[in-house]
Amino acid sequence: MKTFRIIQCVAAGIGLLMAVSLADSMSATGKEIDASVMLLVLSGIVLFGVFGNKGRKEAAK
Repeated sequence: MKTFRIIQCVAAGIGLLMAVSLADSMSATGKEIDASVMLLVLSGIVLFGVFGNKGRKEAAK
C-alpha cells in the first residue's frame, strides 16, 4: 500500500504541475483554463484521499 500511496502522490503532483502550465499561458483559451481547473480539482481530491486515509489508519492503531 505504501507504493500505491507514493504513486498517487506523484500522479497528483504531475497533475498540479500540468494545471499550472496550462493556465500559465498568456493566450490561454477557455478550454485550457477549464482543463487546468479540472486537473487541479482531481489532483486535490487524490491528495486529500491519500492524506485522509493515512491519518485514519494512524488513528486506528
